[in-house]
Amino acid sequence: MTDVHVFGRRGPAQVKFSPLELREALHIDGVQAIVYDEDFQYDQGSQDAIDSNNQIRVMVKTLEQLRANPQEPQDRRLHLHFFASPVEVVGQDGKVASLTIEKTKLDGSGGVVPTGETTSFSIQSIYRAVGYFGSPVDKIPFDAKSGVIPNEAGRVIGEDGQSLQGVYCTGWIKRGPVGLIGHTKADAIETIGNVLQDRDRWWQPELAGEHQIIETLEDRNIDFVDWAKWLKINSKEKAIGEALGRERMKLFDREEILKISKGSPSDTSARCQTAKSSDRHLGNLHRHGSRSPILRGLGAGIHCSAGCLIRHLGNHNWIRSHRFNHTTFVRVEIDYEIWL
Repeated sequence: MTDVHVFGRRGPAQVKFSPLELREALHIDGVQAIVYDEDFQYDQGSQDAIDSNNQIRVMVKTLEQLRANPQEPQDRRLHLHFFASPVEVVGQDGKVASLTIEKTKLDGSGGVVPTGETTSFSIQSIYRAVGYFGSPVDKIPFDAKSGVIPNEAGRVIGEDGQSLQGVYCTGWIKRGPVGLIGHTKADAIETIGNVLQDRDRWWQPELAGEHQIIETLEDRNIDFVDWAKWLKINSKEKAIGEALGRERMKLFDREEILKISKGSPSDTSARCQTAKSSDRHLGNLHRHGSRSPILRGLGAGIHCSAGCLIRHLGNHNWIRSHRFNHTTFVRVEIDYEIWL
């Protein structure tokens, strides 16, 4: 890998990464960070953000310094593109071939609007990072605007402004999608410190025995996974991964996991065979950590062994292959998908 291109829909004053993340990205040994003059635009909304937020001010200053003082050429390059909105990923022979972006421009308030001007970049793989927004939990306060749980140093705050007894949070649901592993560690230490500090106020369960946890779940008809069931899930993930040349393939769909956990040990040996179709065959695109199918194809001659499900989809424009929190798109016409 020699070149990595990062595309942002808005400008330098609207980026959402932190100064530390930017600083680390710009100082990777053997990598030249590159920015482009045409990507430096500011409107009144941008200037207001720079004037009122020290973090934004630092990041804009850092990027402007890189713009004014280009780094020495290296064998590997990191390209930072702003005002670039992805509109199409083009595939060729089942692989990503190029990305088409549409240039955007500021609207006066810090937002952007499309310009109609498009540019294509030849690429071999693509990952998306569309941000994170928290989801509410029943009976727990939630700030729908910022996507976090209202809290003070990890103590969850109720509508009356008082902390809720025995309720805490940590991580991005506590502070939003900002920071690296070091931030998360310090964040967790702060929350746990307050949990321990509040030990005199800890609530006591009505049913304190360990066996009563299982009894409560069963009384409420709640599906749960014990150790024996987890071993079945573990075997299934390893079996799927082995067929794809990996240590395991992580499963995330709850219904699928529960079904596997209730099956017999022999169920974990099922394999999805490589799809065979006409010369329009797309190849064996697979998933990792998502609810997308192991393989999707055009339907001509597709087959699989026991344990697979073929479902007719109709025509769709995209094929999606997930890896962890990244998604690769290939532009095709799809008629079927195969699930393990």
